[in-house]
Amino acid sequence: MEREYSHAPFLLFKIIGVMNFMDRHLNIFYSYNRDNELIENNMTRAFIVLLKYLTNTNKNQLLSILFHEPCQNKSIGLALQGNIDSSIIYKSKVKKIVTLTDYGYVESLEIYNDPRKYQKVGSDSGIPDAWIFDSEQYEFCYLIEAKHIMTELKAEQYISYAKQFFNYSYAELEQNIINITWYDILQALPIINANEQELILISDFEEYLLFCGVKLFNGFNWEILKSPCSFKFSISSVNIFPPWDKLFDSPQFNLSIGEKI
Repeated sequence: MEREYSHAPFLLFKIIGVMNFMDRHLNIFYSYNRDNELIENNMTRAFIVLLKYLTNTNKNQLLSILFHEPCQNKSIGLALQGNIDSSIIYKSKVKKIVTLTDYGYVESLEIYNDPRKYQKVGSDSGIPDAWIFDSEQYEFCYLIEAKHIMTELKAEQYISYAKQFFNYSYAELEQNIINITWYDILQALPIINANEQELILISDFEEYLLFCGVKLFNGFNWEILKSPCSFKFSISSVNIFPPWDKLFDSPQFNLSIGEKI
């Protein structure tokens, strides 16, 4: 089963058409409650649920692409918000903060480069959106903090999580933060060798992100455009002045000077 991707040149009209004529509630990931906070949480949940039902090989491949780190693990664990055993965090050898935003809207960590300013950030600002971890060998633990489209993730928030859960200093956090976008996920999904059932889930995931305002534009499909009309351009010699013999005869007039009174 091959995946099909649209290359519609009129992307805006296509999105409006999908919104108007498709029953969004038939989508696996769609929720009736559209509160802004829940949209953000449900987008993260959709990603984690998608990961859950991918084969282990595809999980590893997708995470390797997204995190730019080799991942060959047989026991990838997933959790949402606070539903993780704290001992897993403590035992994990590699601990990283992963920001998941729209177009990389992440406030720079550099503004907290001053140790005194970093120290002032509290370590109890809430609950992360999700976790991806090694549930058996404790090789890694990724803390996921996501934001809806056009929403910036403040540095104070992910610094707080780094201190609260990993006890990281500025230097340690600087070396252990990964920034990805929703578009990175959409670009990575076609690369994995998904089976038929996975393709159904991936299709609904992509559709759900479209409902949330995230759409990956894959370019124009030039093959569907009509050929231009044939025309011939030539330059000919044109005289803008008519022949002299075609001019009208000059008017007759006499010049006379009268006697001065």
